[in-house]
Formats: sequence, C-alpha cells, structure tokens
Amino acid sequence: MNHIKMCIANVIRRKYKNIVLIAIFCVLISYNIFINTRSNVIDNGKTRSGKVNSKINLEYVTVHLDLKGSPPKMDYLLSLLHTLQYYGANSILLEYEDMFPFEGSIVNLSAVYHYTKHELIQFIKRAKNLEMEIIPLVQTFGHMEYALKLKEFAHLRENRRQPGSICPSNNMSIELITNMLTQVIKLHTPIMPLRHIHIGCDEVYYLNQCSLCKKRVLDKNTLFMDHVQKVTAIVRKLSPGTKVLIWPDMILENKKSKKHISLDNIEAVWWDYRQDLRLLSHTVAYNLHHQFADIWVASAFKGADGKKAVIPNIKNRYLNNLGWLKFIYNYKFGGENKVYDFKGIILTGWSRYSHMSVQCELLPVAMPSLLLNLMLIRTLRGGIEDDFHKIDSCKFFDKYLKSDFEDIFQTLPSHDQKDHQCSFEKTKLYREFHQVFDFNPIDTCLEKLRTSCQLLSSSESKGLHDLQVTCFLYCNSTLKGAKTMSTRLESFMKKYYRTGVINSYINERIRTPQAEIEHLLTRLNSKHNKLYWTRRH
Repeated sequence: MNHIKMCIANVIRRKYKNIVLIAIFCVLISYNIFINTRSNVIDNGKTRSGKVNSKINLEYVTVHLDLKGSPPKMDYLLSLLHTLQYYGANSILLEYEDMFPFEGSIVNLSAVYHYTKHELIQFIKRAKNLEMEIIPLVQTFGHMEYALKLKEFAHLRENRRQPGSICPSNNMSIELITNMLTQVIKLHTPIMPLRHIHIGCDEVYYLNQCSLCKKRVLDKNTLFMDHVQKVTAIVRKLSPGTKVLIWPDMILENKKSKKHISLDNIEAVWWDYRQDLRLLSHTVAYNLHHQFADIWVASAFKGADGKKAVIPNIKNRYLNNLGWLKFIYNYKFGGENKVYDFKGIILTGWSRYSHMSVQCELLPVAMPSLLLNLMLIRTLRGGIEDDFHKIDSCKFFDKYLKSDFEDIFQTLPSHDQKDHQCSFEKTKLYREFHQVFDFNPIDTCLEKLRTSCQLLSSSESKGLHDLQVTCFLYCNSTLKGAKTMSTRLESFMKKYYRTGVINSYINERIRTPQAEIEHLLTRLNSKHNKLYWTRRH
C-alpha cells in the first residue's frame, strides 16, 4: 500500500497532462488500495466500538451507465466493474440508447460506431462472474430521439416537429418497441437471468397531440398508463420472470391521476437530483407505495449540475445521496408500524440531458463523485454508531469517509480552517481535472465579445474603445490557447474514448465556440474601423 501511495505522490509532481491519465488509472485499481485503508466500518456490519445505532437495508445498489453521446471504450467499462463491485455496487443500469447493435429492420437505430454483440456479451459475462446484475434500460415512450430523428421512423412521432415522444396510438409504434425489446432481451437472457428491465417513460413532453390519439378521446393520463401497460405486457411475454422498472414522474405530475391505480407488476424509480431533499414529499412516497409493487430511489453522481457542466459538483452530489439515505432511513408510511424497505438506490450518471443536448461530465472525471457516494452507501449498509438523523453531513464525512477518501484522492494542504470539513474539491486529482477541463477563458471571451457587439448595435460609445481593446487582447490570447487546450483534452480522452467521441466533445466545447469567437472578432473589428454611416430612414 505504501508503495502505491508513493507512486501516486510521484505522479502528482509531473506535468498535469500526464497526471490525469495515470491518476485515473490509480482510481481504477483503487479496490487494491482500499484493502488495507483505515475504515470505520468493518466486516459483519460492526463499527470499531462494536455498536450499531443506524443501518440502512437496501437490496440493490445500482450504478447507472448512460451510453448516449459519450460511450467509453469497452476495455475501460470492463475495468470499472471490479472497482464498482468492491465499493458496494451490486448491479448496473445500462442505458443503451443507440449503442446497442440492433439488427434487421431497425438496424439504423444503432449509431455507426456502436458496441458489438461480442463486446456486450463480454461485459455481461464479466458482471455475472462478479455477481453483479445487469439491468438494461430501453426508452419506450419519451426520450426516443435516437429512433424518431430518423426519416424512416419520423411518422411515429407524437408531434411531427419533435422527435422526443412516440405516438402510443400507432400500432407501428408497438411493433418498433417490441422489436427493440426483443433484441435486447434475447442478448441478455442466455448469459444471465434478466431479473429487471427499465422501460424509461420519463419526461414524455408531447402527449395526446396527434390525430390518432385525439380520435381515442382519452385524457393524457389514461393514454400514458395504457401505453405503459402495453409495454409491460410485451416484456412479460418475452421474459415472464422479468420485473419492469419505470421513472414515475409523468404519473406524479398528473394532478388528475387516480391515486390508487394498481401497478403491482411495475416498480417505480423515484428520482430527485437536488442537493437539498428536506422537502421531499411524503404524499408522493405514499402514492407510490400504494400504486407500485416496489419503490427504488435515484440519486445522481453526475449529469445533474447543468447541461454544460464539465466536472460534477461533488459536494452537491454527496448531499443529494446523503439526503436520499436520510429520507429512506427507518421510513414508515402513515398508519403502518413496520419500517418500509426501499428496494434499491440507483446512482444515475447522465451523459447528456437529451439525445440532442451537448455532452456533460465525462465518466472518468466523475469517478471521485461516484466512489465517494458508493463509500457513503456501503458505510450505511454496514452500520454506524451514530444516530443517522442527528449527525451533520460534514461531520458524517469527517468521521466515516474522510480518511478513506483522502487516502485515494489525496487532499491538498490548507491553512483555512473552513476548508477542513467536506474538502471534496481540495484533492490534487480534482485540481488537475479543473486544469484540463478549464473552458472559462472561452466563455469569458464570448461574453465580452457579445457585450461589445451589443454596445456597438445600440450606439453606446462610452468606454467602448477600452472594452474593444480588452476584447481583442483577451480573445486573441484565448484563440492561441485553444489549440493547446484541444491537444490536452485529446491526450486525456484517448485512453477512454474512441476518436469520434473525442472529436464530438472537442467540437462542442472548443471548436464551435472558437468559430463564434472568430466571427464576432471580425464583426467587431469591422465596426470598430467604420468611419461613415448611412442616413436614417
């Protein structure tokens, strides 16, 4: 262990473009480091004092891998499984989207560079060997842009101008969904039992708008529930022992919903990614309890801090997970004496907010957040000696997580007393991430240029010359640094992603803004040198 620590310390001293590559590798072998680390929770759920006051029962601890937009290399995903299992994850929610190798009439649903059957079989087999369950997620209602964006499936849109939602009243929609589910289920079941499948159904923004739906003269909730039951019936026919999971937000948002429609063949995954969950609704929990067979909860380790976020806000992600655990700890529904055991927690890690959105945080960059929150859950499943409801979030971190977290991520020294608690973002690794993924100069340049152009358009001349000079100097410097930034990103990403993904990310983050900067600079320079204007009309 000391040898590995010394290795990490030496790596930290090198140039940062190499630091991140090797530091992430150290994260991937972190299960070896943790074998001998100090821990407040030991085997059999006993603390050092031998006394357990608080413990959470969760059957499933599930990590969500969102493959849309920035799918990692399969070698990297395979290397993650052992690490995730060591930190307490016992299942993976695998959101395929267009990375599944669809065949036949729906072959074009797959991205040009998708995972092969061989790769996915290898991944599922590796998970099976580690006794980790794979739960495929196939969107079947909303977020179906990857299918409905294509001309050949555009006629199945609920709104002909929006590719997000499929029409639930078109028989060909059911044919498409059946074909998708059939191919996914047939890949999984020969390797390991398919105990669960997630059918999505969140954020169905367009509903009851097309002529086919309107002809049925049904309200939105009835249309929604009818489609969910149809898809569930398809799953049960294809794989009778498989339980169906859905995101329940459309049901919860419908104020006219009959509160106690029985969905005892479906399990709800109740998601909320806010850092402050003290106002979570007990009424919502009660309604889910009486409608669904089981309730899961879903937190976020990345993909919840803004569409353009490049690094997770690790404290917000920690507070979000901690908030969920405090909510479900010793939970009792009104009128019931028995503590309710929520079935599991899914740590979501969104890659894009939707198929068409820009890529947010990359998976390797989110590893500190993911491992910290897995450590949090593992600690509470083992049991702690404190009253969980009474202990402060930072005190919990300091007492139960900090030593292990700092052993692997190495916290920077600080002379500020305020930084001693919850110092998630003071790690050396985190600082290196900020150096590699620092897009602030580009954002600042664009803001300055847009402001200058607006002032020119409004003929506001006061202070304009100085502002223009500042813009030219700052933005020309930024453009010169853009190439270095692209090289730095490519160096980091090539270990984890194929060239197409890297180019897409660099285009979104650097080249597209760079083109706008060059355009605005030309425009500003042209107006700056203008000496004559035409008469006003």
